[in-house]
Amino acid sequence: MKSVFLILTIFFQTQLYGQIDIDVPQFEYVQIDYDLKDYVSISVDKNGGLYLENDSIALSDLRKKLFDKIKYKSKYKELQLSVMLIELVVDKDLIYEKLEPILYTFPKLGILKIHFVCNSDDKIRFENVCTTGFLFRMNYFDNNNSVINEVMDSLKNEMDDDFIKLNQGYFKHNNKLIPPPPPPPNITASELNDQNSKRSVKTIEILPTGFKIGNTNFSKKELAEKIKEWNKAKATSYILSPSKSCTYQDLLFPLAELKSTLMKLWEEESRKIFSQGYYELNYSQRRGIRNKYPFFLVFDEPIKN
Repeated sequence: MKSVFLILTIFFQTQLYGQIDIDVPQFEYVQIDYDLKDYVSISVDKNGGLYLENDSIALSDLRKKLFDKIKYKSKYKELQLSVMLIELVVDKDLIYEKLEPILYTFPKLGILKIHFVCNSDDKIRFENVCTTGFLFRMNYFDNNNSVINEVMDSLKNEMDDDFIKLNQGYFKHNNKLIPPPPPPPNITASELNDQNSKRSVKTIEILPTGFKIGNTNFSKKELAEKIKEWNKAKATSYILSPSKSCTYQDLLFPLAELKSTLMKLWEEESRKIFSQGYYELNYSQRRGIRNKYPFFLVFDEPIKN
């Protein structure tokens, strides 16, 4: 049985990456999504090479290439602009110094919803079939120049210019031209550190040799145990402060542990209250369970050069 799974894993990974040699992080728990029409995929190899849906591009061209890709997919592939997100496929050994300028380009373009691709033992991303990992919302920049709004404007102009000829085709896209709702309040690392509230704030320094909170160093195992302890005790906020030389795998470890811990807590609470698994509950019940364990997790603001 193990040999069959190994063969399938190798097959899936070959299908996934094609000519791009990328080994994504692997964790105990990941989320899985089969509805891929609203994703735009961006990949970064272990040397920092950037790819937009398998086409190599320069970071300086990312805005233009994203505009072209988003517009095409919204017209012909049913991508909904109001819910569009980036599927970010990054090699686990990539040094954060090479990822940071790419990662912080997204909020500058008004793109906040990022799906960090990771695998687990039983859930593996398979291109054009499913994606696995963790959905995360970046903080927005006040001076962002939204590429999605630019696509909307372009589509509207084309509707005006060619309305009679193309009205039937474009009517199908009316829902995609409704501006998205305003983003939720921005909660930055600085605001979390400055706030005077009952919420506990933990700044996790991510180092090449482990993790550090205040003056205390933690191994991966120790940090995982602490995250569960903190979240069970009280509402806790986390600030991820990566060093330039940490790897992508290390960067995502606290996020992965937090997601895993929350899933276990939600499952325990669900069975305790409803005698059912968390995913067997209705939306209202699941929301009630989640609200018992509120949390914030943000990346530290990048240092301005």
